[in-house]
Amino acid sequence: MKEWIFHNTASFTVEVPKPWSCREEPNGQLTITDPSSSVNLTLAMAGPEVHVAGSSPGASTNTPATAGEVNPREAQAILQRWIGGFSNVRPLTPPRQILGSNHMTCTAEGLARPETALGRIKDMLHRNTPDCWRFWAVFDGEKIVLARCVGACDAMEFLAPVLEAIMCSLEIHPAAGRAEKPFVEMVVELGRQHVPPEEISALDDETLNLGGMKIRIDALQQQYQQQPDKIHDNVHSFFDKLLVRNAAESVTGNEDWENLGRQVMPVLLPAAVADRLGAQVIQEDWLAGMKIHFEIPGANVPIGRDECRRWGMDAEELQQQAMNNLLRATRNMQMNGGKYERYTLFNFTRTNAFNSSRILLPILYRNLREHLGTTFYIGIPDRDVLLAFATEDDAVLDWMRHQVQLKYSHAAHPLSPQLFLATPDGIAEVDCQASTGHQTTG
Repeated sequence: MKEWIFHNTASFTVEVPKPWSCREEPNGQLTITDPSSSVNLTLAMAGPEVHVAGSSPGASTNTPATAGEVNPREAQAILQRWIGGFSNVRPLTPPRQILGSNHMTCTAEGLARPETALGRIKDMLHRNTPDCWRFWAVFDGEKIVLARCVGACDAMEFLAPVLEAIMCSLEIHPAAGRAEKPFVEMVVELGRQHVPPEEISALDDETLNLGGMKIRIDALQQQYQQQPDKIHDNVHSFFDKLLVRNAAESVTGNEDWENLGRQVMPVLLPAAVADRLGAQVIQEDWLAGMKIHFEIPGANVPIGRDECRRWGMDAEELQQQAMNNLLRATRNMQMNGGKYERYTLFNFTRTNAFNSSRILLPILYRNLREHLGTTFYIGIPDRDVLLAFATEDDAVLDWMRHQVQLKYSHAAHPLSPQLFLATPDGIAEVDCQASTGHQTTG
């Protein structure tokens, strides 16, 4: 697994993979380069008014000494104007907001335009692939960091999760003299209204320790930056969604099984959360310390034994009905991906709270074997995420393992940092050590 290190400038801090190089210019611009590819990422502070000089990869921005307050729509407009100044880039997507960063962040993609008609003809004849571009605007409500990245399309696609992680790690330094209680401490104080005080603490400025489970608070911090006066309501909603409530708090009321039977679904939980539910809740052990329980979507309440008795059914019937419902909800879903140079990858691109639970469905393996072979890897770092890939390259396997661990560390509803191995005999945990030998444990 590759190590990550922090790089500080006068205006911001960013985390980068250790092998990557960082070069800071006198004007504060930072260039980050991957030594194993053509990918270059450049970051610089900018104000609300952005003036682009030139259109080459070395184009610069004039940044005012002070910046007024910027809202999300303004930041997207600034990013759009900035991209428009690169005449050699053909935009592919309009700016859109992304989640998971320390600040509000929007991004867009583009392709390099051949400079002449003759250049376009040569590219067609030689089947040359134009460079891919990616742009970001990261802002904290007052200041903006503009970033652009350029490289060969296959390298940009392979490194997309890494680039996303770099940008999500970016921390804009606060204005001098700004003194207030760290946001994470405010969350810990308010969180103790929801969980026993000894079960919650701060691991760092962006991460909570909740009963042994790491919880990122990036999205919550973004809400606070936009609506500081609503911190109590937002923290309450955050913990309400994060923690599965006790079965005694059932919101299913007196509804009978006929009305609820087609809604119940299986849900994977990390042990740190599942162990809080108690013996009353119907749950089953799974791999990597995780457990399966059953709930009605939107209720966030596990189904208990009392409810099953009231409905006149046992745990086995509940499990079978839940799996049937999950299968029915999965049939019309698509996994996107394909074959790349050293690996084949598929994942669910549409966010869904039961994506991770689909690892329980045998039909998933049958459909993926056509593309990935009889044995392949699966990752479920977040409740909403399921990715499957196959590779014979140990370096790629280690890199993919790191991407899953990185996604887990940034997840709003973390499940597991481990990889799992889908085999003809079932699913197994992948050894957490280096991939040499691809050892597994059942």
